[in-house]
Amino acid sequence: MSNNLQRTLRLQTIVDGINAGVWDWQIQTGEEWWSDRFFQLLGYEPNEIPSTFEQFMAMLHPADVDTVNAAIEAHFAIGDMYFLNIRMRCKNGAYRWFETSGRVTFNAEGKPERMVGSLIDIHEKVLIQEKLEGNQFTLEETNKMVQAGGWVVSLLPVPTIHWSDEVYAIHEVPV
Repeated sequence: MSNNLQRTLRLQTIVDGINAGVWDWQIQTGEEWWSDRFFQLLGYEPNEIPSTFEQFMAMLHPADVDTVNAAIEAHFAIGDMYFLNIRMRCKNGAYRWFETSGRVTFNAEGKPERMVGSLIDIHEKVLIQEKLEGNQFTLEETNKMVQAGGWVVSLLPVPTIHWSDEVYAIHEVPV
C-alpha cells in the first residue's frame, strides 16, 4: 500500500471516528467541496444541494451571519484557528447547532487561497447546557426568594467547603 493511500485511509478513519463533515473552500475561485457526511449532518443526500459558500451562508441562522463573516475576516487577517458554534438550517427546516473550525492557507502574495475545516453536530450538547443554565438560574432565584442557601463539603483530595451566594447573604458575610 502506498504512503499516500495509507494517509488517505488514516485521515478518512479519523474523520469517520469523530463524526465530522469536512469542507474545502478554494477562496480565489469560489469552488467548494463538502464531504458526504457534511451533507448528511444537515439531512441531505450527498450533492443534493450545491456545495458553495453562498449555500453555506444561506443556511446559517440569520443571527449568526454577521458573526461568521467577522470571524472569517479576522481569521484571514490574523491566521489563528477559525472556531465557532453556529446554527444551520437543515433540510427539514429546523435549525441545529454545529461546531465549525478550520484554517486558511495563503498564496505567495499573502492572500487567502484555501480554507479547510470541519462541521460537527453539537445540538444535543448545547440543549443540555442551556437546560443546565436555566436550572441553575431557577435554583438561585428560588433560593433568594425563600432565603435558603446550599453548601457542598468535599473531603478529597483536599477538604473544601463551597457556599452558595445565598448562604453568604444569610450569614451577612461578603462574597
